[in-house]
Amino acid sequence: GLFHGSGEYSWVSGDKYEGTFKDGLKSGKGVYTYPNGDKHFGFWKMNRKFGKGTHKAINGDIYEGNWKDGKLHGLGTFTFANGDKFYGDFTNAPGKNIRKWIRVNFLLINKNEALANLDKEFAQVEKSTLKLDIAISEVAKDGSVTLSINTNSETSSLKINGEEQGGDSIGKYEITRYAKAGMETSFIVVAVDSMGNIQSKTVSVTRSIDEPLKDNREFLSPHVLSKVESRDAVAIIIGIENYKNVPKASYANNDASSFYDYAVKVLGVPENKIKLLIDKNADVIDIERALKNWLPLNTDEGVSDIYFFYSGHGLPSNNGDNFYILPYDVEIDFLDRTAISQDSLIQDIKLANPKSAILFLDSCYSGSTRDGGTLMASARPLVITNQDKQYPSNFSVLSATVPNQISFSNPALKHGIFSFYLMKGLEGYADGDNDGKIIVSELDKYLRISVGNSALTMNKRQTPYVVGDFEKVIVER
Repeated sequence: GLFHGSGEYSWVSGDKYEGTFKDGLKSGKGVYTYPNGDKHFGFWKMNRKFGKGTHKAINGDIYEGNWKDGKLHGLGTFTFANGDKFYGDFTNAPGKNIRKWIRVNFLLINKNEALANLDKEFAQVEKSTLKLDIAISEVAKDGSVTLSINTNSETSSLKINGEEQGGDSIGKYEITRYAKAGMETSFIVVAVDSMGNIQSKTVSVTRSIDEPLKDNREFLSPHVLSKVESRDAVAIIIGIENYKNVPKASYANNDASSFYDYAVKVLGVPENKIKLLIDKNADVIDIERALKNWLPLNTDEGVSDIYFFYSGHGLPSNNGDNFYILPYDVEIDFLDRTAISQDSLIQDIKLANPKSAILFLDSCYSGSTRDGGTLMASARPLVITNQDKQYPSNFSVLSATVPNQISFSNPALKHGIFSFYLMKGLEGYADGDNDGKIIVSELDKYLRISVGNSALTMNKRQTPYVVGDFEKVIVER
C-alpha cells in the first residue's frame, strides 16, 4: 500500500517528484519540481534532501553542494543569476535572506576556481566509504537463494538486476531471489551511497538438478533376509574379475561373493555344499575339478538341486556353434584347452544326475568386456549361429543377455547389472503375486524390466535371456 521503487507523483499543490521511493517516502535519487518552478536534482532520504545535489531556482540562482536532513550542509557553490560565484561552508546558512548572508560571509570567486575547490574539498572531507560485499547462499530445493549484501555505508539506492530495493541507513540487506533450474543465474547488484557514489558487482550461482534417488532396491540387503530351512541342494559359485591374460570383468568378484549369501539364505543351500571360486582360485583346473569331482560327490542322485552361478567373461567358438566361460588363466588362442565350453558344463552337471539344475550366467558372448571394450584383438564381428541350444528338461538357464549383446556392469551398483537384479529378485522383488513363491517366469519378467531400465540409464541396451521350465519354483518361503 506504499510507494516503493521508481515512479512519478504529482501533488495537487503543484509539487512533482520523479525518482525512487521506499516505504511511501522519497528515498534515493530523484528530481523534485516545486510549484514556483524551482528544481532540485539529487538524493533523498525519508522525504528529505540528503547528500549531493543541485538546486536550480526559477530566478536563475544555482546551488551545487551537500544537504543533510533537508538543509544545506558542508561545502558548496552558489551561483547568482547575474553570474557571481561564491564558495564556502553552508552548514549554518539561514533559511531566509540566504543571498544577503552569502554576500556578507563569502568572497566572490571565479567559477572554475570554485568548482575545483569544491571537488577537492569533497574528495578530502566527504570521501566515500562505499564498499560492496555480497555473500550468496546455497540454492534451496525450491530454487531460492539469499543475497547477504553489505555496502559499509549509508545507501540511497540498491538495485538487483535493475529492480530497486531502496536505501538503508547502515547499508545492509538480506534479499531472497530465485535461481533457474539447470543453469547459471547471475545477479547484478548496483549500490549508490548518500553522496551519489556508485559501486556494482555481479555474483552467480548454478542450480544443479540431482537425479532422483531410487528406492532401496538399489542396495543389496541379504543381511535383513530370514534364512530359509536348509535342503538337499548344491551350489558352485564362480567370480573372475582380475584375469591373468585378458581384460578384467568389472565387479565380477562382488557378484560371486554376494551370491554366496543368497545361496545360503534364499535358496537353502547348506554352507558345506557350496564351492566358491574367485579369481586365481578359478583357473581351468579348479573349475574342472569342481565340476567333475566335487559336484558328483556332493550331489544325491535324483534328489539334489544344483545351482551354478558364473560371473565373468564369455566367448563363442570360431564357428559360433558353442559358447565358452573363461577361467582365470584362459588363453584366447586356445579356447578348446583353456576354457569351459557350455556343452561340457551341461554334460558335467547332467552326469551328476540332479533332481533339477538352474544356471545363472552373468556373461555375454559378443567378444566385449563389461565396460564395452574389446576382449579379442580380432576386429571381425563375432556371430552366434546356434542361439537355440537344447538343454535337458530338468534344466533352467538364466543368462545376462540375448546373443550378441554385452553384459554390462554398473559402477553405481558396483555389480554386474544382471547379477545385481538377480539377487534383488531373489530378495522378494520378483514375487509379482506376493504368494511367497518366485517361479522362473516371475524372475524372468522382473529381470527384463529391471536390467533393461538400468542399462538405459547408461545409454546401453541389455535384455536377459531365459530358457527352461518357466513354472519351476526357485524360491519358496
